[in-house]
Amino acid sequence: YVKKIFGDETSLIRFLELYNKDKCMEYENKVTISDKKAIKMIKELFRISAPVNICSESISNQILKVQILKEKGLSINQISRLTSIAKKIIREA
Repeated sequence: YVKKIFGDETSLIRFLELYNKDKCMEYENKVTISDKKAIKMIKELFRISAPVNICSESISNQILKVQILKEKGLSINQISRLTSIAKKIIREA
């Protein structure tokens, strides 16, 4: 079957050695950030006195800030816990 597709062994070897960016079951190192560091990061990033203050902003501002926090490596649960924003909003951001 393989010979029908590739013709000969060298073609198969060339194909197998091709570089690709496919990701299947690769493990990505997730760095966890402590709540203390996350609180400090949020205060500095958004120049606010407490992360909970984000909750009182408009939904569009909340979503923008949540997207930034997700990019910085904070988990959905952590963002929700620190900002009091609903997990559903964070998940959909």
